[in-house]
Amino acid sequence: DESPAVPSLSLVATQQRLEIMLCYSSPLSFLLLLATTTTVADAAFNFPSIPNVFGKPSSTTASDVGSTVQKTKAALLKAISGTKNGKDATPQQQRTVLGIVAALEENQVVPIELSNPQDLQKLDGTWYLQYTSPSSIKGEEEESFEPTWKPEFAKEGDSNIETKPFQSKGTISAAGIAVDTSAGLTKQTFDVEKLLVINNITTPTTQVVVSGPFRPSPNVPNRGIVSFDTADIGLFNNKIVVSLGWIFDILAKVNGSKDNGWLETTYLDDELRIGRGNKGTMFVLTRDANAVPS
Repeated sequence: DESPAVPSLSLVATQQRLEIMLCYSSPLSFLLLLATTTTVADAAFNFPSIPNVFGKPSSTTASDVGSTVQKTKAALLKAISGTKNGKDATPQQQRTVLGIVAALEENQVVPIELSNPQDLQKLDGTWYLQYTSPSSIKGEEEESFEPTWKPEFAKEGDSNIETKPFQSKGTISAAGIAVDTSAGLTKQTFDVEKLLVINNITTPTTQVVVSGPFRPSPNVPNRGIVSFDTADIGLFNNKIVVSLGWIFDILAKVNGSKDNGWLETTYLDDELRIGRGNKGTMFVLTRDANAVPS
C-alpha cells in the first residue's frame, strides 16, 4: 500500500511542538518532534514567534502521557516497516529505531520485575517478532545519534553466560544457533505457569523451534535467564525433523552451567514488548502479528 504524502509542517504546528518540548522536556515529545519536522536541508528558514517559556506550563495528565506513548509506539512500528525484521534496515533507520526504543524504555511507567506474578502474567502468551538489530551500530561515528545500552551483571556470575556482541540484523541467536527471521513468521511464547520460553521460526520450507526453561535473574529485576535445551529443525513441511538439543548439553559441560542466555524486558504493555539479549541484540515484538504496517 502506498503511504500518503506527509504535508510540510506549518509554522503554527512547529510552534506548538516547540512549546510542548520546552514545557515538558520529555524524551518522547522530543523524538516525536524530530519524527514530524522536516530536515534542515528541506525546511525554509522562517522562524515562528518565540513561545512564552516563562509562563507556568499546564499540568501533564495521564491522558496526555498515554497519548504521547501511543504516538511514539506508532512511530516505532512505522520506522521498522519494510525492513524484513531489521535485515534490510539502513544505518539511519537503525539509529532512528534505537532512539525511539530508548525513549519508550526510559518512560516505562512501572519498572518490570519478573519475580512479580502480575508482570509475569503480562509477559505470558505469544508475541510476534517484528524487528531485531544490535543495540549499537557497528562502524558508526561517535557523534551519531545512538543511545548506549550497557547491561549490568552480564555474565550472571557462575552462569558464565556468553556476552560477545551478535552483530547480525534480522537474525536471532539461541546459544550459538543463529536463525534468519527475515523470510518468515517468528513468534516467541512464554508459558509462565511452566516457566518455559519457546521460539518458533517458520519459513515456506523450514520450521525451527528452540525452547527451554527460564527463571528470573537474582541480579536484574527485568531479566529472565534461559537454559535452552531443545532445538528441532523441521524440513519439507516437517516431514523430516532434525533434533540438535545435544548441542546445549555440550555447551553446558564446556561452560559449567546449563544457563546459556538471558533476555531483559525493557518495555512492556498489552500491545508491545521490547527486549535486550545477552549478546546485545534488541528485539521489538507485538501481540498482533500484523501490527507493523506494510
